[in-house]
Amino acid sequence: MSSIESLYRGLRELEPRSFEKLCFQIVSERFPNAAIKAVMGNAGDEGADLFSGKLDNSPAVWQCKFFPDGIRDSQKTQVKVSLERALQKLKPTRWIVCLPIDLTIPNQRWIQRIQEKYTGRVQIEVFGAAEIVKELIYRKPIRDLFFPNHVLEASEIRSLLSKTHDMSAAELEALSTQNVDELIEHFRQKDARFNYRLTFLTDPTDSKHPPVGPVLVSVTKGNLRIDVLPRDLEALKLDPPSVKIQLSSSGRRKFQELLRKGVTQVFEGDEVISVKSTFDFLAPNHSKPRLLLGVGLPKHLAGKTFKYKANFSSGGYAASYDLIEFKVLRAGVDEVELSSISTHIPLAIQFVLPLDQTREGEIVISSRIEGSRLEDLPKAIQALRVVYSSGTVHLTDLETGEPLELNLNITELLPLFEKFEQFLEHTLRIARAFGWSLIYPETMTESDQLSLSVLDDVLADGIAYVGVNGLTATLVRPPTEIETRQFWQQLNTQARLMLEQDTYIQELFGQPVSTGPCRILVDNLKIKNVSKLERQFFAAKPGEQMPITFICNSKVMLILERLNPERFANPWKTVDPEVKKS
Repeated sequence: MSSIESLYRGLRELEPRSFEKLCFQIVSERFPNAAIKAVMGNAGDEGADLFSGKLDNSPAVWQCKFFPDGIRDSQKTQVKVSLERALQKLKPTRWIVCLPIDLTIPNQRWIQRIQEKYTGRVQIEVFGAAEIVKELIYRKPIRDLFFPNHVLEASEIRSLLSKTHDMSAAELEALSTQNVDELIEHFRQKDARFNYRLTFLTDPTDSKHPPVGPVLVSVTKGNLRIDVLPRDLEALKLDPPSVKIQLSSSGRRKFQELLRKGVTQVFEGDEVISVKSTFDFLAPNHSKPRLLLGVGLPKHLAGKTFKYKANFSSGGYAASYDLIEFKVLRAGVDEVELSSISTHIPLAIQFVLPLDQTREGEIVISSRIEGSRLEDLPKAIQALRVVYSSGTVHLTDLETGEPLELNLNITELLPLFEKFEQFLEHTLRIARAFGWSLIYPETMTESDQLSLSVLDDVLADGIAYVGVNGLTATLVRPPTEIETRQFWQQLNTQARLMLEQDTYIQELFGQPVSTGPCRILVDNLKIKNVSKLERQFFAAKPGEQMPITFICNSKVMLILERLNPERFANPWKTVDPEVKKS
């Protein structure tokens, strides 16, 4: 029998009074600050075995019904009587029946009918075997107390072998990663309402990898970060975790800034006088920890997008965007900050809206050219010119039609407009000539600059001269001896060469591009290691291939069919009138 099955069986084998005590222990730990109280003796008089709150002020009530053999008509009657008595005597807001079994489908329908009948009067719930066993899995001390011989975990076996069962939390943290489960179990014994996740950081000061998921609190100790996540939502709703922080005068000023603007604040050193919280067991030795506090977004703002139209106009410059989407970055009691999320716009726009109408808003605009399409950049440059010269931006809320005029705070603008626009104009001319849609790179490489220079030259008449150190090709041995000698004589005495390729440039800005068919004309070249290659060539079998390298003593001519089809068809036309085409 598995450990889980033994727990289910153990529940049904308890004495009725022991079952009530078990329920008290579990409910008390689920709601540690709810002051759960047990009723002595026969609780049937008023339909409560456990309760939270004041009896004359709508308490939460738990009724323990030890029905190990199932629920039939007799047991249903007992449940109804207890419920009616509790409603008459105590008027609870919640009434939870605790059972050592799980309900069958017919019984589920029966309890749902009761819940519907009393809707509006009381919230009726069932705390059955599955929920009880789940809590026992997370609450080892209770499990050991009521079922000492039922479960022996792998973490407990490791503890016996490594003698770690008497160690403190600080000592357990020093163990290797194989004991992570044991440390998590240690935390669960302290408070099983939460799940715990441990992350070993290579750099504890690195903020690029924040906790993921619905993390309530994170504690970093050395290279170990402990993330606390909600597990028992019902328990946390009834008994929320608490944090009490006492700050100095300078710390209080920062906290007021946090509330007013919603800007995350760091509290450390003398700013923190003391901290007490539900999570003290995670860092018991840190009397003055470094605190990072922020304010979450209200439900009506979290995940919501705001749509605006933006108009930029000043002097001879103008640009407009019909739709820019924004999301809320932070919200305080005095102001809200929004940030643009539209990826098709090469601008990062953030603006602050004061909730006090007497204050003016402020907008921050910076370029976001990396990763943007080249064809989107000219409009962005025009917009930046406008805000640089006028210092104002006009936004219109597309939902309400209300206009916003915000003062500009220039934190970063594209330097040297003229130079960048000239570069952009040349690059776009190249892209349009070949039908490319290019993405502006994060880093411009030397290869990109060389390719752009060659392409800029070739746009004039379809011809460009390129400096190369050498050319490598594949040499194929002809079928017959006579053809081999004729070919070698021609190759060895030829001072010029023409190579034909399907495309010239393979990559630009890290993106594959194609120029179409091209021909490369090489003048004044020599074969590298000609004697060695000659021996290999004549010793090879017909059809055998071998590499051949040419040394170029002058620039090569590049001809693109797309831009100069006539010259592509007659490449040697004006190269050298005294030398006929080979």
